[in-house]
Amino acid sequence: MLRARSEVEGQLRFDRVLKRYQFEDLKLAGEASGEPLKGKTLNFSAQGQLLVDLAANVAEWNGLKLSANQLRALGEIKARELDKDANELVSRLNGSSKGMMFEELNLKLDGSTFTGKLGVSDFAKQALRADLKGDKLDLNRYLPPKTQDSAAAARKAEVKDSIAGAGKDGSTPLPNKPTQQAWSDDKVLPVDQLRKLDLQLALSLAQLTYDKHQFSDVNLKANGRGGLITVEEARGKLQGGSFVSSGRIDVRQAEPMLSLEQRLSRMPLEPLLKKDDQPSPIKGQLDLDAKFNTRGNSQKAWIEALNGNASFVLNDGVLVDANLEQQLCRGIATLNRKALSNPPTGKDTPFRELKGSLSVRDGVAHNPDLKAQVPGL
Repeated sequence: MLRARSEVEGQLRFDRVLKRYQFEDLKLAGEASGEPLKGKTLNFSAQGQLLVDLAANVAEWNGLKLSANQLRALGEIKARELDKDANELVSRLNGSSKGMMFEELNLKLDGSTFTGKLGVSDFAKQALRADLKGDKLDLNRYLPPKTQDSAAAARKAEVKDSIAGAGKDGSTPLPNKPTQQAWSDDKVLPVDQLRKLDLQLALSLAQLTYDKHQFSDVNLKANGRGGLITVEEARGKLQGGSFVSSGRIDVRQAEPMLSLEQRLSRMPLEPLLKKDDQPSPIKGQLDLDAKFNTRGNSQKAWIEALNGNASFVLNDGVLVDANLEQQLCRGIATLNRKALSNPPTGKDTPFRELKGSLSVRDGVAHNPDLKAQVPGL
């Protein structure tokens, strides 16, 4: 049995014609006791400005102040497009003066459904805990719009001009090294916040949309404490291929340390390499094993301090719009001062085999064992 007493103050205004309802200067206070509270008394209060405008399909609770014994909450709640599928939250709330958790969570948000648990286990330590399963998630809804990097754009234009000036017969010398800045010195990691982070995260998604890519069977497990953030596992599938990776960000010292292990299996290259204004130069399914580490807190620092190794195999590979056999045969015929007889057909170069390894030392990559086999060569 639960016993409760409450008092409400405020001014209620409503216009049925405009379908607009306001509760100004809301003050709700009271106390509750009984068996669900295990003999304890709960003192609660709420304040704020409430607005529901059904004509505009909005609802707001501004100047929100909530208290329940030692628990305090400040903020605002706003809902838009009430005429469309509403976001829903169904959960069992487990809270105390130390933390608050949403148990048995069932959340519907922007067409996605999540189940599991979510909350803060310790307010003082900002200990975030999440164990969620979702049917789908479109990250494009929540990421900031892409901004144009002026240095990167200048470098890209310089490289494009160099390539455009190269002859297609292979007679033009290699272009000069790009002079525009390739990597930014801007700080990337919020080090102070990461050092305070206390996180345990487990997330699984049946479908994940990022940029223009549709991933499936995505699973992520991560934790962070005392300045060490570990991605125990990040795995998923893309168009028949799969990936699994793990990594660490260590900010316990002045200079951040980062490491990454990555494995790709039959990962299709075309959807990853093609752009709106440019097709993918290579097609095929990539097998890759890589292990890298670096340090610092900028793109430039990461590249200059990058170390590690990788091995790769391209399955069913095709070099698009470049027939290497034809170019080689034409070169041999030219050297022999003969006409090219029975020129190879097709504009692409299929690879019977393409594999090799990369060794990266202090930002410089070496490929000592590239092996490629193409028809006729």
